[in-house]
Amino acid sequence: MAPERISGEQYGIHSDVWSVGISFMELALGAFPYPQIQKNQGSLMPLQLLQCIVDEDPPILPVGQFSQTFVHFITQCMKRLPKERPAPNNLMAQQ
Repeated sequence: MAPERISGEQYGIHSDVWSVGISFMELALGAFPYPQIQKNQGSLMPLQLLQCIVDEDPPILPVGQFSQTFVHFITQCMKRLPKERPAPNNLMAQQ
């Protein structure tokens, strides 16, 4: 769930772009990408996880494991502010 949705702010298609980014990242890594969960050995409670998504910097892909194109795609999707994320048609045009 995108940070703005968790915070109860207005949301739209850019929230879905964030969801695509986090989903692709999880698929690529084979694990949920927030390192706070790994540090706590998966023990974050659901509300703690939601707070982490709102308050912490978005996760980033490990350097050198993925193509520049994929890293750029994910980075654009995971921008904290919805207005900084591209619309779906613009996101695909960048590829």
